[in-house]
Amino acid sequence: MCDQGKILIFLLAAGSAFSGLCVSVAADPRSTTVIRDYRVHGDTERSLVESMKARPFRGDKGPAMANVRPRYRLTMETRKDKHVCRIKTLDLSIRFIMTLPRAVNKDRFAPRTRRTWASFRAFAQRHESVHRRIYMNCARRFLRTARRRSVPGSCSRLRREVNRMLRDQKRDCERLNDAFDRRELSRLRTLSLFRNARLNRHRKPATDVRAPGFGLRYIVTGNNR
Repeated sequence: MCDQGKILIFLLAAGSAFSGLCVSVAADPRSTTVIRDYRVHGDTERSLVESMKARPFRGDKGPAMANVRPRYRLTMETRKDKHVCRIKTLDLSIRFIMTLPRAVNKDRFAPRTRRTWASFRAFAQRHESVHRRIYMNCARRFLRTARRRSVPGSCSRLRREVNRMLRDQKRDCERLNDAFDRRELSRLRTLSLFRNARLNRHRKPATDVRAPGFGLRYIVTGNNR
């Protein structure tokens, strides 16, 4: 039996475990988060929105106003047990780069603009934090599955299999994030920053949304009527 006090693994989206084999296992994936600024100019609701429309952040699926990107690092050690290859240790770390809007001219804000901007930024931060949580949950599910993998014969086959599982997990997780973006769209359009900006400009023709992405792109491209 494995000594539970010695069972150890740092994981973020990978796993390992097999009967009769003491495998290093962590309770959760490892992760770090780096916060970066997306600089927005302007000192009124209208000028802030226009700044984001003119110079949007380059997101993974087009122009956006906030973003979180996961960067994965997978390491594993395998062990041949008779004619079966199993995972001995598996470590998957995720480095998140979270980009949030920062108002460059905040010191010139009127009280109302200060409140509406703070509300918008809080929404963006919460939105990206939920994306980060979705990625982490995907990583945990991947770990539970990958931990049980074993293959007869060569360990290189097992390593290829685990890497394929990680690629599949990334793809499936992006679908979950896209679905979350779509659900958030109606809330985004009602934020006071955009409502107030719409009151102070002429309406423009709408354009099509080509990808789900963060709903802020929906505002950027003109569908803010």
